[in-house]
This record gives sequence, structure tokens and C-alpha cells, in this order.
Amino acid sequence: DLGDSAFIAGVAASQTMNSLAAWRGSEQAMLDLADDPIFVHEVMERATAISIEVGKALIEAGVDGIYIGDAWASASIISPRIYEEFCLPYHRKAAQAFQALGAKVYLHICGDSGPLMELMADTGVDAIEPLDVDGGVNPEEAKAKVGDRVCLKGGVSTRLLLDGSPDEVYAEAERLIGLLGPIGLILGSADDIPRDTPFANIDAMVRAAKDTI
Repeated sequence: DLGDSAFIAGVAASQTMNSLAAWRGSEQAMLDLADDPIFVHEVMERATAISIEVGKALIEAGVDGIYIGDAWASASIISPRIYEEFCLPYHRKAAQAFQALGAKVYLHICGDSGPLMELMADTGVDAIEPLDVDGGVNPEEAKAKVGDRVCLKGGVSTRLLLDGSPDEVYAEAERLIGLLGPIGLILGSADDIPRDTPFANIDAMVRAAKDTI
């Protein structure tokens, strides 16, 4: 039993674009958005219902928070208008379902999510991530846009984690904490940590966070 020493999150994602692309193929999914919006909404409803059942089971098992979202919902792929119509309602629906059960919820959209920041905050989640600086996100702009509405999570370049030195990682993490936090920021990687990342670099990021406590 970890008690209060750790925050355990479970994954109940793919409410929208990830499922559409997986079930229809990437090219057909893009065509569906334009050619058959009613069908797309039916897909999103089904995908969200599945994710909610997964999340409920995770919460019953004792997790503290739930990760929702879709990498395919990035503004690197779709426009803010498409996100607002086809993704936002379902991310909101999932968030509300999990929050009603006492879980915190964070929304993951990687790539260039900068144009979506206000819409992501409109879902009502507790935090948005991963502030993908390598994908085009400016963390300072994110803070200015939605930092008073939602917690920001992530921000440390995955390229830096992979190729930089521990001192460089520590300095960048410290810089981000100064710019975005420490209140209202959960420091972390700006997407999945690359497989071959040196453990010393991960440790440097963690140390930077702990040194601000």
C-alpha cells in the first residue's frame, strides 16, 4: 500500500479520433469527418462509452486519476473547429463521468495542441498535457491562455531527455518551474519518454521538481 506517497493514474483514453482512426484507417477517418459526420458522432459515442466502462473499473480498483484523450485529436492533424465539434463533447463527457466518481482527470493531446488549449480547458478536466514543445507547443503561451483555469502537465522536451546531459535537463526543468509554476504545474516529459533515455536524465528532471518543494 503506497498510501499518499504516490498518485496512481489509469488509462481510459481514445474517446474520439484515436478510435476513429483505428477502426476506419487513417485516410478513411479523415474522409469520414467531412463526408459522414453523423457516423463519426456514432463512433465517438461508442468509443466514449467503452472508455467510461474501462475508467470505472480502474477507479473501483483504486486509482487516483484517469488519463483521457487522443493523440489523433492534435491540431497537427485536425483543426480547432473539428476538435470542438467532434472531440470536445466526448472528452467532457468522459471527464465528468470520472470526476463524479472522485477521480482527477487529465487530458492528453500531443503534437501541436497550442491552438486547442482553450477548448481543452473547456472540457472541464483537472489538467492538460503533455505541453509537447517538440510538437510546436509554447508552454508560456499555454500558461497565459489557460493557466488560471486548469493545471498544466509536462513540458520537458523528450529530445532533451534523450540527447541532453543531466545538467541541461535539470536547467530546463528548473526554467519551466519558474515560468509555469510551481503552483499549477505538474512537471513531466513533453510526451512519452524515449526508450533509450538515460536514467540520469530522468532523475535530473525529478530532482528539479523535488528541489522546489
